[in-house]
Amino acid sequence: MAEYIDKDLLLKDVGDKLSPIYEAFRRVINSQPIADVAMKHGKWLDNVEYVTTLAGVKMRCVVGYKCSLCGRTEIKKEPYCNCGAKMDLE
Repeated sequence: MAEYIDKDLLLKDVGDKLSPIYEAFRRVINSQPIADVAMKHGKWLDNVEYVTTLAGVKMRCVVGYKCSLCGRTEIKKEPYCNCGAKMDLE
């Protein structure tokens, strides 16, 4: 997963340490494209299967979890889905 930084904080921090080459560095940083970053939020839904026991009783079994946004299934609840969604909704 990509990581994003605060450009203004970076330039301030670097400017304090690299004053001789700061202007060139600032131009390079400012010429970079701006990422369109929007956090998706989702939740893990129970991935349910129904099984019939030897006695003929139908039982509901949770066999994992499914992402509410993309439908991807996982064995355990992770903080993020593979689609990039933060799984913090209840």
